[in-house]
Amino acid sequence: MPSGVSALYPIFPPETRELRIVAEIQMSNFPVDASKLTPEYFDGLTGQSQMLVTELIPSGEQFQMQQTVVEMVRDIAARVFPGCVAHHDGLMATGFDLPHMDLDICLSLPCTTLEYMADMSLCIEKLGNALKRAGMRDVRMMNRSRVAICRMRDPITGLGCDISFHGGIPFQSLRLMQAYLSIDPRLQDIVLVVQFWAKCRCINEPQFGTLSSYCLMIMIVHVLQLRGVLPCLQTIYGAAQIGGVNCDELGDGQEWIFESLAYLPQVWTCSNTESVGELIVAFFKYYACEFPYVHGVASVRCGRVLSKEEKCWTKQEHGQGPQNKDRYWFCIEDPVEYTVNIGRAVDKDTLYEIRGEFIRASKILCVGPNHPNDSVLARVCERISGPGKRMMGQPTQGPAAPVFKPKPYMMAFLPPK
Repeated sequence: MPSGVSALYPIFPPETRELRIVAEIQMSNFPVDASKLTPEYFDGLTGQSQMLVTELIPSGEQFQMQQTVVEMVRDIAARVFPGCVAHHDGLMATGFDLPHMDLDICLSLPCTTLEYMADMSLCIEKLGNALKRAGMRDVRMMNRSRVAICRMRDPITGLGCDISFHGGIPFQSLRLMQAYLSIDPRLQDIVLVVQFWAKCRCINEPQFGTLSSYCLMIMIVHVLQLRGVLPCLQTIYGAAQIGGVNCDELGDGQEWIFESLAYLPQVWTCSNTESVGELIVAFFKYYACEFPYVHGVASVRCGRVLSKEEKCWTKQEHGQGPQNKDRYWFCIEDPVEYTVNIGRAVDKDTLYEIRGEFIRASKILCVGPNHPNDSVLARVCERISGPGKRMMGQPTQGPAAPVFKPKPYMMAFLPPK
């Protein structure tokens, strides 16, 4: 966190907080016993979250293994594209990655090879063939996705990788997420817990119509903006005149992000003193019964909910052909490529499953503990098998991928055999 920022966002002791979330729960349709929703209960949730986060952060050995795979990909790619540079992308670059998740790697090409960028499918094909020659397993060249990627698995470490080429947008999205991460430490804890929950409940598989990790991150930032935990960095235009600091341009100049966080208190002050436990409950409750799925679009860029009509994300605007009819069931605006719906993988059936998982989690959290030693977060994150489970992390040839071995505390989150 930048110097001078951490002191501005202290973690407030229980006696100085008003339990705003309890009043919100009591106004919902959930049957609740308010006597269970005490400050001690939410502090217990915070403690459970922090213990889980400690176990989820990759160890030095796991990080070194990831680095080895990134360097190997760079060396293989350099045989086809001399001078290319490999960067961490996605969750790995922001520090939100889980130790058993596949890696996201982005390749930047030097100016001498930029002619390849005119035909991205050619880049992917050349890279895929080079990976096959190098002995990589399960190489798949996915040219028809919105962002063309080459997918592979390292036969030694068992780690899978999604490899794309630098087009500017991934790094701009990364800058934005890193800026939000630097503002409030509660964001990282919530993201890691939600990512773990989504993996356990099998709704973190966009290839099967559920949510991508990036989509989950944007959903969390959206809720924290609404609750006053985070500002909207893309609407602080007046900050360009503060302290001689200019906003930094994103994309084609139409969008901005204020990254000079030392000056942020002059234009915005954190008004939220809720604990991580309270915010986790608020997050699940929001997407269980508050978010307007039928007409709404979650927008981090604007810091509010937009309407689908504002975005022209309706069947009337885009027609009802097979490519459009299911694209706008769940609308989460990409804050950088704001014409893109990053919830587009969700269709009518998977939205029913996703919202059902949010309702299930929210009910468990809002009802409170069943007994004094009840680990509520463990029940929320109980692991299940899903339709895509048989395909997660298992190569079609060569040795099986390493099985993720949970650490002692994480055993509480797994169902009994």
